[in-house]
Amino acid sequence: MSLLSVLLPVRDAESTVARALQSVQEQQGVDFECVVVDDGSIDATVSVVQRTVRGDDRFQLIRQGRDGLVPALLRAVDASGGQFLGRQDADDESLPGRFKREVDYLTRNPRLGLVATGVEIRSRTGMTAGAQRYLRWLEESCTPSQIANALWIESPLPHPTVVFSREVYDRVGGYRDRGWPEDYDLWLRMRRQGVLMEKIPEPLYRWTDHPDRASRTLETYSRENFLLCRAHHLARFLGSRSVWVWGAGREGKRFGRALLAEGVSIEGFIDIDPRKVGGTARGRPVVGAEWWLAQATDPTRRGDPLSTGGHSPPSPLQLPVLSRGPIVLVAVGTSGARKQIQGRLRGIGLREGVDFLPVA
Repeated sequence: MSLLSVLLPVRDAESTVARALQSVQEQQGVDFECVVVDDGSIDATVSVVQRTVRGDDRFQLIRQGRDGLVPALLRAVDASGGQFLGRQDADDESLPGRFKREVDYLTRNPRLGLVATGVEIRSRTGMTAGAQRYLRWLEESCTPSQIANALWIESPLPHPTVVFSREVYDRVGGYRDRGWPEDYDLWLRMRRQGVLMEKIPEPLYRWTDHPDRASRTLETYSRENFLLCRAHHLARFLGSRSVWVWGAGREGKRFGRALLAEGVSIEGFIDIDPRKVGGTARGRPVVGAEWWLAQATDPTRRGDPLSTGGHSPPSPLQLPVLSRGPIVLVAVGTSGARKQIQGRLRGIGLREGVDFLPVA
């Protein structure tokens, strides 16, 4: 039985799958198998796979109808036997040493349940400004604590770069199809159960960005479905805690609507726009930021908006623990505004992941 099982779903990738497979074949220093599941390709993908891995008994090919990515991943998991599960996409490349580095990292750090790597992005059309911002954001989220907080904004873990423990995967329920991103759903279930996730900052994966990529074309990966997935898991993570939403603009209202649909109690919205302050959003009051900050730090006030004491900063392998009482969810879409608000909240002694969470 191999130590690592690489899961490689593929559909209509005749022009890229050979190089993807070769990049896995060239991995050294780790005992692995690779389960390729063809999801009903109608081009020459199957023959390319067969030709590329012929004679290499580390690879097996499974064929299914055009059932979709999640069924393909589930079939790959069911057919595999490794202690660790890793991912590879059919239009990308794993760089030399990737899988050995990840498996060694998990083996040396048994408290971790998942490890990812940095990425090198290869774009067919040139990287947009948005893609460059996203890459910088990915590079900022590497430690377990950073990843735990960043997950409530978006996924800081590029799916095809990950290797994770089969035990953790089974414990949280594995891949499932809920109409939103299957990887983000899995990471958030891990987050809710306190699984430690880390990223090797070094780019060990060449990620190909192109207009036809599934994450750009399928409704499953739409902005709205990311939001619904995030709100669903955040509601369960918060339990009975109520929230203040910082941002009464478009992002805040969108997120507020999703939270209310999940049964979250919203105390109100916080904003700096005088046109919004004094009004309502989603039926809740909109209060001024300065007023709210003053109330949150007033020692004479009964029932402060936040309980801000009793937690020390988390160690590198310890996740932040939510404080009791209401928590602030920062939901703003303006470039740079999130960091400004984070600075204001830290300035009055509040801690990210404990007293507030950026969610947009």
